[in-house]
Amino acid sequence: MTGCSTGNSSTAMSSSPAPTPRQVLILPNVGTQDLNYLDPAQEPDANDPAQGPDPNSALALSMLYSGLVRTDKDLHVIPDQASWEISPDGRVYTFHLKPNIAFSDGTPVTAATYVYSLTRALLPEVKSPLAAILEKPIVGAGAVSSGKSRVLSGVQAIDRYTLRITLTRPTPY
Repeated sequence: MTGCSTGNSSTAMSSSPAPTPRQVLILPNVGTQDLNYLDPAQEPDANDPAQGPDPNSALALSMLYSGLVRTDKDLHVIPDQASWEISPDGRVYTFHLKPNIAFSDGTPVTAATYVYSLTRALLPEVKSPLAAILEKPIVGAGAVSSGKSRVLSGVQAIDRYTLRITLTRPTPY
């Protein structure tokens, strides 16, 4: 039998459990988010924004990707990668992207990137859980999610840095 010792035989062993380390995420413009509510044994289901609505994936994705907007610690919508204007009838959102934003590999993020991403999330073959949230409020989204069209008519890249999203009716989310 082999054993190891510190050489100090008077060291007492404690029967109380070691303190659990606190896991904290600090988000810009939002503040501190305590991560201890998540099951540490559960891996995020996806690293694809179109596939990640579970809490672990959503939190991981929020650290990997930026969107048009974010919410602050009081849940107010604030700019992330774009400023925006809303039409008087509440149906048309025009986003003005920050210039020179890029993915980590240097690929530019443009209005066309957002058109692609929103369209992709609605495609039947992607089977995105987000499709159910997007298909009713966005013009043309139902046609894409049902497979009748591959063009999301309510989402348009006006130019490199301007994105227009047209809704069927004013929508609070």
